Amino acid sequence: MTLPNFFDFTLSTTTISAHVLLMRAIHKLQTCVQPGGIPRRQDDGSPQPSEKTVAFIRNAVVRFAAWVAGLQASAQKHHDRHELTVDQMDVPPLDILMVWHAYMLAPVTYEKDSLSGAGLQLLTHMPLDKIAALIDEVSYDFVASVEQSQAWRDLTGMPFDCLAAHRYDHDATLQIASIDLVQAVMRQSSSIGRMIQEASVYEENGLPWSQATNRYIRFMCLPLGNYVPPVDVDIIWHTHQLKGKQYREDCTKYFGRVINHDDSQPTAVIKKGHQMMNEKASLLFDNEETRIAVFAVFTSTPAKDSDSERGNNGGEGGNGSGGGKPTCGGPPDGCIRSF
Repeated sequence: MTLPNFFDFTLSTTTISAHVLLMRAIHKLQTCVQPGGIPRRQDDGSPQPSEKTVAFIRNAVVRFAAWVAGLQASAQKHHDRHELTVDQMDVPPLDILMVWHAYMLAPVTYEKDSLSGAGLQLLTHMPLDKIAALIDEVSYDFVASVEQSQAWRDLTGMPFDCLAAHRYDHDATLQIASIDLVQAVMRQSSSIGRMIQEASVYEENGLPWSQATNRYIRFMCLPLGNYVPPVDVDIIWHTHQLKGKQYREDCTKYFGRVINHDDSQPTAVIKKGHQMMNEKASLLFDNEETRIAVFAVFTSTPAKDSDSERGNNGGEGGNGSGGGKPTCGGPPDGCIRSF
């Protein structure tokens, strides 16, 4: 199988690391609102947010809609700048980035909604490098400038501080999404937790992101099927999707269609996706490549050669550990790759 190499111009280690930093900042924000993060129900994995979290995310969606409307109005006012994108605009508050992040991880829906909403058409991709420059690499605090905060208030009439007490009119919210963005954010909360732990494994063990990138290319080239990728491959997949327009162009060029990402499937479908990936896991590795555990529920640790071989052959329960006990308990979690 000939593998396309389209990452030379779309992804870099810097961009992947910037995405990880953004996820750490989002995770910190979410745990600030609900200490411990949003738990999942044991039987089916559905998010169990507190009332405070639900209210916070609903407000974030209202603020996101106001931002999109403001961008559209600004573009119409300065019609000679019709190709203006967020690269040339001030980065919005972290709660807006949280909603935008979850929205872009539904690439087919995001493209469809963009065609019917002029504001979304401006948001062709998420400028991860610019966003990462505003996040403290130690505390993961999102730090905006005074000018940035003022630009946001001028555009939306809303406070920049997303934790500030404020009453929003949810009924008057512009309907820009054909998916439930509140639910999308909550589903992504558990994925973000798994991914930042996986990223820590890479960082602590000096593993190059090129390993995951190579496996991602192979994952995308697997035969038709609803596979759930390993966590490290999922990080690369999400990073690629945040390229927005470029992701869609890459998929169309090499696969003839946009490969969709779906994290809304029921537990049984996700479990089947893990099992299908287990059966194809060996296709993601080079014999000489350093291998790490493929199917960890929340995080993985570098595996010895013998453990890797068992993981490649697939284990009982679809966790790739040769029938051993998974890292953490709980229902299957993950994103489905669909055509």
